[in-house]
Amino acid sequence: MQEIKVLEIKLTTLQENILIEVSKTTNNPFICKKLGIKPITLTKAIQALTEKELFENQIVTEKGVKMVHYLEFRNETISLFLKKHNIENTDEIINQLSNLDYKVIIALRNTL
Repeated sequence: MQEIKVLEIKLTTLQENILIEVSKTTNNPFICKKLGIKPITLTKAIQALTEKELFENQIVTEKGVKMVHYLEFRNETISLFLKKHNIENTDEIINQLSNLDYKVIIALRNTL
């Protein structure tokens, strides 16, 4: 049940990307450069992640780790689905597929 509650947290695409990156490294200049953002943007996003209890004291919380696992699963599933069906990988398609309910993402994965 805890997992489902984690998935109910809504994040922006930028917050998702930042959460994934801070789970890998604490090198803020590297994250800023990789994502093409300014340090103030990173700071604001980290504050938002902290408010959502996904990040605390410079580390990703247990709740945040579950969210990262889901985000990576979702992103991999979308990528595999697009590749399998020879669909062009555009930002619009990625955004639309990223907004699908997690049950639909799991169903997509099961078809691959």
